[in-house]
Formats: sequence, structure tokens, C-alpha cells
Amino acid sequence: MVYAYINYAEQLAPRGYGYPMWFPDFPIHNNEILMGDVGWFDEGKFHRLFNALKPADDPLNAKFGVPTGFVPLRWDERMVDRTENFLPPGIHATSSVRHNAAEGNVQALATGQASVSITCSREQGAALFMVEKGEQQVHWSNLRHHDYIRQYHDSWFELATREGIHIRKKEDIILVRGWVKTAEWAVASFSQKGRAHEASLSAQFAPVAGGGLGYSYIHATQDSVQYRIGPDQEHRLALPYIPGSTPSKRRDQCVFLSYYKVKYRYILPRKILAEAEPGSSSDPDEDDPGASFADIETVPTPQEFHDILDDVLNYILKRSDADMAITSQGDLNELFDGEEWPLSMASFLDIHSPRIDVTRGDRKAGFLSISDAIIRRNTANFAQPVHEVMNDPVQPQTEASTSAGTGTEAVEGGDGDETAEHHRREPAPKVVPESLQGGALVLGRNLQEGDSIEWPHRVLLESGAEGGAVCSMAVSPDGRFIAAGFEDAIVRVWLSTGDALLYKFQGHDDTVWAVAFSGDGNKLVSGSSDHRGAVWDLTTGENTFSLVGHEGDIWTVAVSPDGTKAATGSVDNKVKLWNTETGIDYATLRRHTAVVLCVAFSPDGRLVASAADADGYIWDAETGDNLATLKGHEGVIWALTFAPNGARIVTGSEDNSARVWNVENGDELVTIREHTGPIWSVSFSPDGQDVVSGSYDAAVSVCNSFTGERKHLLRERPSIVNTVAYSGDGEYITSGAIRIR
Repeated sequence: MVYAYINYAEQLAPRGYGYPMWFPDFPIHNNEILMGDVGWFDEGKFHRLFNALKPADDPLNAKFGVPTGFVPLRWDERMVDRTENFLPPGIHATSSVRHNAAEGNVQALATGQASVSITCSREQGAALFMVEKGEQQVHWSNLRHHDYIRQYHDSWFELATREGIHIRKKEDIILVRGWVKTAEWAVASFSQKGRAHEASLSAQFAPVAGGGLGYSYIHATQDSVQYRIGPDQEHRLALPYIPGSTPSKRRDQCVFLSYYKVKYRYILPRKILAEAEPGSSSDPDEDDPGASFADIETVPTPQEFHDILDDVLNYILKRSDADMAITSQGDLNELFDGEEWPLSMASFLDIHSPRIDVTRGDRKAGFLSISDAIIRRNTANFAQPVHEVMNDPVQPQTEASTSAGTGTEAVEGGDGDETAEHHRREPAPKVVPESLQGGALVLGRNLQEGDSIEWPHRVLLESGAEGGAVCSMAVSPDGRFIAAGFEDAIVRVWLSTGDALLYKFQGHDDTVWAVAFSGDGNKLVSGSSDHRGAVWDLTTGENTFSLVGHEGDIWTVAVSPDGTKAATGSVDNKVKLWNTETGIDYATLRRHTAVVLCVAFSPDGRLVASAADADGYIWDAETGDNLATLKGHEGVIWALTFAPNGARIVTGSEDNSARVWNVENGDELVTIREHTGPIWSVSFSPDGQDVVSGSYDAAVSVCNSFTGERKHLLRERPSIVNTVAYSGDGEYITSGAIRIR
């Protein structure tokens, strides 16, 4: 027997959206499924054990309590992808399912003015019907989450055991990292194992009392067709009433769930065997006393859901010496770049052998290489042959390994001896796509009229680095250096005239979220999740000062043009001003009531601007006095930049607008509304006449900074624009985009 929830999940899981939920409706008394929930599946339903993001005394953790020694998970909102229109309304089905619900008649179906017919002509199929769009939120996979799971996963199972909760094995406990949610839904499962057949489901949807999706009739031609519709009336009535709206329209119904999953290496008596893949040995090597259950592919019973993530976990344990394996749907989406997953994941992994990282420590945790995933993400469009890059030590290189302000040597890779190692079937040299070593760059409004020039750009690598994500980057004003802050807590600096790694600064204990150069290029300031900043001397390669005083992650930094002052913005809602010659914070700016997302010095260094939430402030850089307030935005300010003469400032906001302000009094001078999505980057032209903005709507806008009049609206961007800048002579604009997977 194949249960409907098992068939439904197995059929739609290869889409890569997450675990397909046969029960999207979470019990009202438990709230909806949330990021950071720790729990388990039982017959297709997700049950929360506790929430790792909430404090121990939070009402959400009152039912079962929290594990012994509980430490909340640090969750970085900047690493959460939010896509409001991730899935369009309509039917999302397997290729074996045909239907008549075109996007144009979805609303007609929802109002009872049309019928829908779904037919499956093969053994199995599944379909999800949504009246409204599906919204996605998902946190990027990262080393901090892996380490948290490595340390505390055992305690989660201990909590369940203590509370008398029957969970078959501790690997069944998962951590929620994302979801796709909608307001109303219908799910259908077609399953007739062993033979092809044709089965159909016909339905007339109609509104029900209190609003929402219901049905006037449903007819299935076979017993093999099962379905559910929701949310139910109890859920609708439990929602707060919002005047002028239908309560059921709140998107809290989880149709896909993304999570981290774990598998352990268990050493069992060698007489215990499991079914193996065709062609694999059915018995461990008799000369190998370390033969383990994890080295043999187990086959689920017909009643058990086969989670594709288990194939990844098995692969990691087979091809490495890790004690435990960790993975998520995000790892596979990175591997396949948004394409549908293969039918045989185990075979794909065996053939292509993606690299494995292993974190060392009291327990070795293995996972698909995050650094490789980043390279794949950034080179996926290049299909040209690759050539080998030698693994010789990079020269010149200075390891500035003095911990900030301590004078003690820092250990690469994190705390203690926990460093990452790579595992492959056979050792292989590092490779870089040939197309990334140079090529043609077309400058102009279109390919026909543009000037084609040679683009001898380089890939900046550190041989053998396990740095994970690049979380921040800056180019020195004189163009000599390029600095990057990494997830592994290291700041790396390259010479821009070559690909030589000049410095590897090791002084932070956590992700480096921000780096900034002084105007003369002789100093670099960094800010980290360890709540500290650091000042690095680029002439000597030394860490001169540790900037200690914030009570939260430092997310943004700026350095005055003369290099004598630095500003840091933090999760603690404060901006601090520092003397980079002494390492002392001489002013703390406290007016913000939310996370400080951006700071900037004026060109003459007299002023500092900062923004948090929808408000911006102008400060005296010497005294810290507040000189002006920028009020008018209706959404979070993501970017701000001073005009070249320092008299004006431009801000870009989540409210889809860019605004130009008078620095002296905070008056709003110009409002620019050329975008249909949040603005993530803004910049003045070198002469101050124009403003360029890049947006979530994938467009780049150029407007007159004094009148707001549009000069150009460039819509041919490939995807979300998250950075824009002018060339020094003002002739060109460069933009950076996030590829949509």
C-alpha cells in the first residue's frame, strides 16, 4: 500500500521547492510553521518540538520546553531569500498529470465560475492547486548552521525522549530553514503501483462561509485518487479579522517545507546486512574492522517515504570519514542550479562525485562543499573547457595571524582544531573555467552598436581555501587592492594588478560581514558577527586594533577619506565612531531603533550618514551630534550615498523609491519612483548630476538628481540588481546581479 502523503511527496519533491506537504494546514494552537522550527514528520504531518530561534521562555517553546544546555540559533536576516511571487496561481503537477486550469481561469475556478479536470494516465502522479501565488522564504545554507546542528542535534532527540515523544530514530528530527506558503490550496495524489491506468478528478470550486476556497462537488474516477482542500473552516475563523479583507487570504499554509537533515555513521556487528545497490558488495570488507551500516545503501519499505536527501547523506558518509552527514534541499538546488532533480539521485552523485567538506573537532560533520556551490552559482552559464590551476602556494602571502588586540595566534577555520577538509574519489587539481580568465566585453546599449573590447579579468583564488561564502567585498580608492570578508572569519586581500593573495587576516571568530578601505588605501576596517571590528595596516600586514564595544553583529562599516576615523553599524541598533589611530570609540550614536544597515562618510569626512529601518540620520563625524533626520521612506532603507560635493545624499528603500535629501537640514529634495521593486543600491554620477539605482525588479534606472526626470531605464538586466556604480569618468555604469535559480 502506498499512502497518499508518501506518493504526493515523492512525486513533487524533485521540483526542488522543498518537502511537498500533504498537510499544509498546521494546527491552529501551534501557530504556523516557522523558520527555526525543530521537529519531525509523522504520517505526512510536521510536528514542532521547539523553535531554535526563540529564547527558552518564549511561549512557542512552552509545550515541550527546550533541550538541556539550549543555546538559540543565530539567524541572519541578510541571508534569507524572500520571493513573494515564487509560484504563480494555478496547478503545479508532475508530467504525468494533465489539467485544464490555465493561469487565466484560476480566479474563475476560485469563484465557482468554472470547473477543473485533472487526469493522470500513468502509474503515479501528483498535483497542487493554488488560488493565490506562493511566497518563498529560505535561509542560505551556511557553515554556522552546520556547526550548530553538529553540536546540538543529539540534545534534540534527548528532549523528545525525555518528554515521552516516540520518534523512530534521531535522524528523523529536522531543522526548518525555509518554506513556500500560500493562502488556499488543494492537493491530489494518483497512485496505482504496478500498472499504468487512467484516473481523473473533477471539481467545482466555490467560496465557503467566511470566505476561502471550498468545493461544490468533487468526483474521482478511481479509488487510487485521493485529495485534500484547505484551509478548513476552523482555521479561517481562528484568524483575526482585518476590515476590508477576507481572513482566509493570509498566506500561512505551508505547501513546501525546506529543512536540514542529518545522518550518523553507526558501527554495527558485521553480520547485519542490508540490501545493496546493484553491483555493490553485499558484505563489508572482512579486513576492514571499521565497516559500518552507513557504508551500505538501505532500501526503504514500501510504506516509508524515500527522502532524496537521504541519498545525499549516504553519499557523504560513503565518500568521507565524517561521523555525521548534514544536508538540505538548498545543497541540491545549488548543485542543479534550479533544474529539476534527476530521478536517480544516488546514481548522479556516484557518477559526478561532488566535493565533500568535513569539519574537524570532537565530531566530524560532512556536507557538500559550500565553496564549490558558490563557484557553481557564479560560473553556471559558462560551458567552455576548463584548464588546470596549479596548487602551488600563493606568493606573495603574509599570514597576519594575530588575533585582534590579543597578540595570540589564531587557528584557521574557526575554534580549536575544527578545520575543513576536502574528500574526492581521486585527488584533483583546482580548475577554473577558461571563460573566466578573459573574454570579450560589449559596452553599449545593445550588441549591434556596442564596442567589443578584450576583458582580461581574473579569478581571485586562494589555493586550498575553504572559506565558504564571500560575504563582503571592497576595492581600495586607488585601485591597488581588493579585499573580501569570508564566512570562515578570514579577511583576504589581493593585489588588483595580478592574482596574488597579499594578506590573509585572521583575527575574527565569525563571519566577516563588512570591509572598507581608507581613502589612501593604507588601512582596511572589517566588521564581523563576533561583535568586533578590526583595523588592518596594509603597509605592514598587521592588525593594529580590535574595535570592541558593540553588543551585536557588525553589519556595515565605513572609513573616513583620511583614514583617521571609522564608523560601524550593528544589530544592537547603534552606530559607533572610532579613532583608527588609537582604536578608541569616541562616540556612540543611539537614535536608531532597528538594525543599522548602512553607514557612510561625506567626501570631506566632516559628516556621517546612517540608516536603519525607514529612517536616516546625518551626524557630525567629530562630535557625534545629530544634525539632521531623513524621514519620508515607507520601507527599510537599504542603501545611501553622498553626492561628490557632500551637499546632498541619496537613499534607496524597500518602498521602491530613491530619494535625494539636503544634508544641512534633512529636507527631501527629489523623490524618484522608477522601480516596481525594492531598491538595493544607489550612486551619484561623478559630477553629481545624475543618480543610478538598481532594484529587485531587475532594472537599472538613471535619473536627473535635481529634477527626478528619467534619462534611462535599463530593463535588460538578467535578474535582481543588487549593486550599481559609475565609472570614474561618468561614461559607463556597472551593475551586479543575483542570478534567479
